[in-house]
Amino acid sequence: ALSRLAGRLARRGPFPWRYASAAFGRAPAHTVLAVAALGFGVLAVLLPALVEADLLRQWRLRVPADAPNRFLIDVQPNQTSAVQRLLADGGARDFDLRPMVRARLLAIDGQPPVAPDNERARRFLERENNLTWRATPNPDNRLVAGRWWTDTPAAPQISLEQDWAQTLGVGLGDTLTFEVGGQSVTGTVSSLREVHWESLRTNFFVVFSPGALDDLPATYVTSYRIEPARSSALLRDLVRQFPNLTVIDLDAMTGTLQALVAQLSRATGFLAGFTLLAGLAVLLAAVLAERGRLLTEAAVLRTLGAS
Repeated sequence: ALSRLAGRLARRGPFPWRYASAAFGRAPAHTVLAVAALGFGVLAVLLPALVEADLLRQWRLRVPADAPNRFLIDVQPNQTSAVQRLLADGGARDFDLRPMVRARLLAIDGQPPVAPDNERARRFLERENNLTWRATPNPDNRLVAGRWWTDTPAAPQISLEQDWAQTLGVGLGDTLTFEVGGQSVTGTVSSLREVHWESLRTNFFVVFSPGALDDLPATYVTSYRIEPARSSALLRDLVRQFPNLTVIDLDAMTGTLQALVAQLSRATGFLAGFTLLAGLAVLLAAVLAERGRLLTEAAVLRTLGAS
């Protein structure tokens, strides 16, 4: 487009402008090659910085400002009351200890699950699943199909995260059997949920109705938010009284992620510098390729009286 525009402008204006416009539009192939090469080089330099800024911006937009910044896992059943008191006294907010049972999916509708071609589905089948039970749905979840149980049903019922269910090809009315330490538990899928994982609150793919997992070994987990000034004191109190607990610092993980993204951006930018140099080399080559013609034109113009 610029080359065509230059061809039109070559008919107007003072002689130097008309001559430059004519030269620009006379060899469009060389012009496009040189400008494109240089443009890709500049793009390669700018792209890492743009991607880094966009990744961090998307992360901040998707995660609520008051989202939890710590995870607490491996709480034993006889420690829940004391841990809750410590969290409350230590300044933690928005914590909700939830039971968690580690189990492996044994059967779907009474048949062993077949690993599909989907890589994500294979990972779901090969690894252990985190099960829990709830009397009421998590406030952060939205039911998209089926109904939640209103009391303790006679037979175990299951609520599934919709993407997990879709990946494994499971729907309402299907039965799932899980194995926990040689024991098995079977439930019927009665609802599907949409889970907002960006909330960073304690969420599960598989939720059983109350009473279904009472006889199985469980630990408790929770997420909570605490001000950085009080986090170290609370961590010391938790670890001193309960050495088995594990606290995951999401602020530190986020900082590490930002540092990794910045390092990748710098490394990519360093390599992109060579791309820019290659673009400049192509630009120079295009100019040198026209050197003979330009010298001839200059000689003709000087003969005709140009300065």
